[in-house]
Amino acid sequence: MKKIGEILTKIEELFVAFALAGITFLIFIQAIMRTIKMPINWGQDVALLLFPWVIFLGADLALREADFVSVDMITRYFPKAIQSFFYYLWYAMILVFLGILAVNAFPIMQANSDRMFSTLGISYNWAVVSCPVGSVLLISTILIKLYNRIVHHKKAEVLGGEF
Repeated sequence: MKKIGEILTKIEELFVAFALAGITFLIFIQAIMRTIKMPINWGQDVALLLFPWVIFLGADLALREADFVSVDMITRYFPKAIQSFFYYLWYAMILVFLGILAVNAFPIMQANSDRMFSTLGISYNWAVVSCPVGSVLLISTILIKLYNRIVHHKKAEVLGGEF
């Protein structure tokens, strides 16, 4: 199971890297071509299609590599138990938010089912579906992180170490 996760992570990394490079290249070339009065009309639609995927998949990759950015200027002075409480509270709030985001994306997809990318001839839903897919990936990453933290915390208690 771990091997499958590593393969999926690698695919996600490659997609995000190529999509981000593609967006950057397209926008740059589009600006140059527009300057010389030969615009690339489909470039903006491709960028609009790839951008939400880069955001959601990139957020998932960033979360897998580290925790969310947090300001611990105050909480670092709290006892470990309170710090741990805030850690779980923070992730619980994020899980609720992502759940709401995933569920509410479906009406948006339904509303956009007839909307098309003008130059690509494909449905706008290919961009909108990044929201529930990305939310589910982020939820699974958070649940794995929480599970690992709980398991390691229990191991530290058994071994007499500090977490």
